[in-house]
Amino acid sequence: MTRTATDLRDLCREQLRVRGARCTKARLSVLQVLAENGGHLGALQIHRRISDGGGHLDVSTVYRTLERLAELGLVHHLAGTAQATYGLAVHPHHHAVCTGCGVVAQIPVPAVAEVLQAAASAMAFRPESLVLSGLCPDCQKQTQ
Repeated sequence: MTRTATDLRDLCREQLRVRGARCTKARLSVLQVLAENGGHLGALQIHRRISDGGGHLDVSTVYRTLERLAELGLVHHLAGTAQATYGLAVHPHHHAVCTGCGVVAQIPVPAVAEVLQAAASAMAFRPESLVLSGLCPDCQKQTQ
């Protein structure tokens, strides 16, 4: 089922309210861009999409907003790629990052739960997130 723009705005407002945060224009705009794109985006990409949609936010406001949303637990920050990216943290997931082009894909928690549990048992370590690196299908084709 496809969510409408109104559904996305309502979801964003709800998530902010649950965490006791104000529903500012900047926060709603950033969350909506991330929700509409369903993946990880860099701050400049988020800024560009807000601007392309007719919004007006300074780049510095986008960066500050992303930091605050991360503090609130609504957004997570994925570093270690060519460009730091941000994604919604509403639904738990892990990440696969292409070492060729930097694309980030989400890995559902059940897909790696057994591996994480085995690692936790073997190392007495409680993993909270997993980032796999490798080549995406497009980059695999280019190397053949």
